[in-house]
Amino acid sequence: MAYEKQTWVPYDDNKTEEENIQNGAVVTAERMNYLETGLDEHDKNTTNPHKVTKAQVGLGNVTNVEQAPKTDFTFHTSNKTNPHGVTKGQVGLGNVTNVEQASKTEYDSHVADKTNPHSVTKAQVGLGNVDNYATANQTDAEQGLAGNKFITPMGVKQHVDSRMATQAEAEAGTATNKFMTPALVFKAIAKWVQGKFVSTTGNETILGTKNFQDGLQVKGNLPVLTKSVNDFASVDKNNNASVISNGSMRLSRRGDIVYLTGSFQLSAAKNNQAVWSDVPSWAAPIDMPRMYWASGGNFYLLTFDPSTINNIICTGNVAKDAWLTGSFCWLARDPY
Repeated sequence: MAYEKQTWVPYDDNKTEEENIQNGAVVTAERMNYLETGLDEHDKNTTNPHKVTKAQVGLGNVTNVEQAPKTDFTFHTSNKTNPHGVTKGQVGLGNVTNVEQASKTEYDSHVADKTNPHSVTKAQVGLGNVDNYATANQTDAEQGLAGNKFITPMGVKQHVDSRMATQAEAEAGTATNKFMTPALVFKAIAKWVQGKFVSTTGNETILGTKNFQDGLQVKGNLPVLTKSVNDFASVDKNNNASVISNGSMRLSRRGDIVYLTGSFQLSAAKNNQAVWSDVPSWAAPIDMPRMYWASGGNFYLLTFDPSTINNIICTGNVAKDAWLTGSFCWLARDPY
């Protein structure tokens, strides 16, 4: 039913109720139902009864065409079979060969492959003249025997260090396969000469006889050599009764100087005879000394027997019981 517009008039008090209903001045149930029905039909009308345009609703740029269902659209976007027939030229890949591409996993595996998967030769990388040798380890470097190993600077150091003598080896001086630094040579010599040579500094005890052929000087002067114990000898009536009845004669030596002192009484007259026989060899003189000893108001010559150099004789005629007193010194023939 097509809805017809209703005309409403004012209520006329001069007319009856029926007349006002007939004139349309009274809202009746019939008219209200008619109005409700018309509103309902209008509400359900989807034929654009108000003639609203797309521009009026902000869709002026939308084409009035049929829309695809959401399911069709979803199916289309999921289609990976090139449903639009796009060519490689259309997407800027005209120069790309249509071949299968490796996966990322395959690519990563290839990059990580260290087994020379391309079979590259040493000549191809400019190593045609290089021997394919491994690097020497420390044992190889120290032994120095391998002919098929390369050696690093560290390996060279290890080799050299293994050939260097230790201080103990240097001081022992027995190894024949070790090198020595100047410092080790110095230490080895210092160790070896210790106790064998005289040092220029420090206190040392020197044993044995040393013959200084050209002499010896101390601060530019000839030294007086001494022994730790002076040599000493004496004769008296107890060991030379045939000559001495009282007193004694004494010999002592300090360094190279020999001293003879004494005062003795002859037990027998002497004339060019020995007053001391077998004088110790350390008292032998360099030159024959002439020693004048006093007796009363006289002096008598004592000297060494030139034929033996081990007897002291009195060259004058001295009477028995005479006392001879004197002292003398000389340089010893054999220096200490």
